[in-house]
Amino acid sequence: LLERHLKDWRWRLNNLYHIESKDGRIVRFTMNEAQEALYDEMHFLNVILKARQLGFSTFIQADIFTSAVNGTISAGVLAHDDDTTQKLRRMQQRYYDTLPDNRKPVRSIDNATEARYPTTQSVIHIGTAGSRQKGRGGTYSRIHGSEVAFWPDARAIMAGLMQGVPHGFGRIELESTPNGAQGWFYEQCMAALSGNSDWRLHFY
Repeated sequence: LLERHLKDWRWRLNNLYHIESKDGRIVRFTMNEAQEALYDEMHFLNVILKARQLGFSTFIQADIFTSAVNGTISAGVLAHDDDTTQKLRRMQQRYYDTLPDNRKPVRSIDNATEARYPTTQSVIHIGTAGSRQKGRGGTYSRIHGSEVAFWPDARAIMAGLMQGVPHGFGRIELESTPNGAQGWFYEQCMAALSGNSDWRLHFY
């Protein structure tokens, strides 16, 4: 049953969604080699140290959207700046807009920072790290942090976010390009690399 579920999940990711290509065309999303590898190696707590243009934000957002329209989740998505926040929101909107009509769920809220799906009782919050203590006070089963190495005071932001994730439940994906040998994200990567952490390091 699990194998069938995972196969179906992979089919959804590779067949139902559309993205904007690098040359500005709207094309069907198909996982690349790096995204496939991350999909196969995903853990509950993930730090992803990456090169640019591998599409991990695209893949993680597609996975969160799939979870929201097929089950019940509360997702928090944080980016390092407003431009990236809006880019992630447009991704979610395009996934929704290009779904076949018979798979498109009703949304009760649809604005710049929140989408709610009453049929599955799911909600996705998208914001910018550091803006008005964004992320505090919520309970999340999924968290996606984008370019975490560039967050202002990532340590404090993550402390607030982690308070809202029930222990042993949910999944967190924190991805970033490098920003020098310092800071909270660097420390988590090194701890995971040494085996002294609950986080799993994915290095691309």
